[in-house]
Amino acid sequence: MEYTSIKAMKAAMAAQIVAKPEKTLRALITIYNAQTADEKSSRAVNTCNGRGFTPTDAGILSGIARHVLAGRKVTDKQMDAVRSRIAKYAGQLVRQSLARGLIRKVGRVYLYGKALEEL
Repeated sequence: MEYTSIKAMKAAMAAQIVAKPEKTLRALITIYNAQTADEKSSRAVNTCNGRGFTPTDAGILSGIARHVLAGRKVTDKQMDAVRSRIAKYAGQLVRQSLARGLIRKVGRVYLYGKALEEL
């Protein structure tokens, strides 16, 4: 996919992670893994580093992420809790993807997924 701005990428990412359950859970785990080890174990935000969950979301989303990582099925109620909160992390997901080379700027556009593979 091609995007002309970071803002457009964030909007597209937010829409995708709310609409598709597999992307919702992948986004949850990605954000959970971005937390510090201390934050993961305490289910709280101990460092203001722009990574991981907000203090309001840390408890519930960390708990659900641990549930998923343990191989347990997510209930509808848990999925609703994740969906209602995860879109706000789209910017963090875009920044992580840029840092990992999953999104690249080529000329005036940002490429992601198949568009990037076709380079």
